[in-house]
Amino acid sequence: MRADRGRADGERGDAVVEFIGFFAVLVVPVVYIIVAASWVQAAVFATDAGAREAVRIIASHPDDGEERAQAQVGLAFADFGVAGQPVVEASCEGCASPGGQASVTVSTVVPLPLVPRWLGAPGIPVQSSAVSPVQEVDVDG
Repeated sequence: MRADRGRADGERGDAVVEFIGFFAVLVVPVVYIIVAASWVQAAVFATDAGAREAVRIIASHPDDGEERAQAQVGLAFADFGVAGQPVVEASCEGCASPGGQASVTVSTVVPLPLVPRWLGAPGIPVQSSAVSPVQEVDVDG
C-alpha cells in the first residue's frame, strides 16, 4: 500500500507555499499599518502635550516664555520618541493686561515608515493647539 493514499497528485508540498503567500499578503501589510499608526499616535500625543505645556509657560511668563516653551515642546517630542522637528507658533494677545490670552500651535509631519525620502516621502501632518488666559501681569518688571 502506498503511504500517501489520501492526497491528490497535484497537492504535494503546496501548504508551505500557500502559507508563505498568505503571510506576505496579509500579515506584512497589517504589521506595516500598525507601525505607521503607532508613529502617528506618538506624534499626536507629543504635539498635544507640547502645546499644552508651552501655553502654560507662555501664560505664566509672557515676556520671556517663548524660548522655554520651545524647549518644552522639544522635551515632549523626545519623551514620546518623535523624531520630527516641531514647528511652534506662539502668540499672546493682550499679555500686558489682565484679560490677555496666550495661544500655541505645535505641528509636525510624520513620515511613513520604510518610504525613502528620495521618493518624495509623503507624510501625515499632525497639529495641536492650546489656549490659556494670562495668569499674572507684572507691569513694574
